[in-house]
Amino acid sequence: SKASNTESTESAESVETAQAVSETGSGRKGKIMAGDETYQYVLDRDLGKLTMAGKEAGKTEVPDDFVSTEQSEGNIESSDIIKDVTINEGVERIGIYAFEECKNLKTVIMPESMTEIGQGAFHSCVSLESVTVPENVTVLNENVFFGCDSLKEVKMTGKVTKISDMAFGNCNQLESVVIPASVTEIGDSVFTGEATLNVYFGGTEADWKNISIGNDNPALETANIHYESDGE
Repeated sequence: SKASNTESTESAESVETAQAVSETGSGRKGKIMAGDETYQYVLDRDLGKLTMAGKEAGKTEVPDDFVSTEQSEGNIESSDIIKDVTINEGVERIGIYAFEECKNLKTVIMPESMTEIGQGAFHSCVSLESVTVPENVTVLNENVFFGCDSLKEVKMTGKVTKISDMAFGNCNQLESVVIPASVTEIGDSVFTGEATLNVYFGGTEADWKNISIGNDNPALETANIHYESDGE
């Protein structure tokens, strides 16, 4: 073992185990641990629970195309196995298309340290039911929740200024969206769903009218908009 700093023997040990498990491709008790120098994760195959952790400051992210890459490397046999994702505090970014087409993924917990959710990160996660966007994410990227056909409620908790094109495109069950007053731009085809949408907006009606809203947002045209001043 090259772990010389004694203060974190435990984490060094878990990393070592992760590497060993990654090399053998199988874990004890239905669990697999793997990763590299920038991240590590534990997947409990019996429960379908994936827990992600960053490794060091400035290198704390879920990599691009995470699930498909891990599948091709043989660590995760199938994306269908993942039901719950917990991303630990310290992780700052979810890469592009990281969890694309994890069709049994139902819940995602993201930490306050998160600043970016990559383009298409949860594209076509058709079982995902609700999402809370961490407060330090400022832009919701293109296609981030595109085709999440069970998604009913979304809460943006903090500093989002822009909701990019198709962020919630084809989310046909979307009923409730909490949008902070910080939002100034909503892109094209963001709200195309078929359900009646309730928007809970953190600003006034005048603030809402100042938002630049792109083309093809039919669900917004029929939405019930609740403003902060209405006591919502």
